[in-house]
Amino acid sequence: MPSVWLRRKLNGAGLLSMAEVAATPHVSCAEPEAGVPPPPLGRGAHPTTLRVLAGQPLEVRQVAEWKDTERRRVGVRNTERGVLEDTFAARPGWTTSTNEKEQAAVGPPVRE
Repeated sequence: MPSVWLRRKLNGAGLLSMAEVAATPHVSCAEPEAGVPPPPLGRGAHPTTLRVLAGQPLEVRQVAEWKDTERRRVGVRNTERGVLEDTFAARPGWTTSTNEKEQAAVGPPVRE
């Protein structure tokens, strides 16, 4: 999957991007609510890091199996024998960077 930085730049420029995604990462099909969680009651450090507050992420494989997930034949690239095509499941989704080193939950979720 492309880096969070690249995905945010593409999204900010209004460009459509596609990437091969493993079956196990989590995505949200509706934009999740992001923010800094409230401080815990009593003692403890106050949170300062942006996190997903509301919205239930699902594994990519679960979303791909939904009946309303559209499958399209897409031309991937030109080859010496013509256009390389295959069928892909595609739908918009939001990802967060919680599993990427040094970018854990930084910035808003990215719509893809």
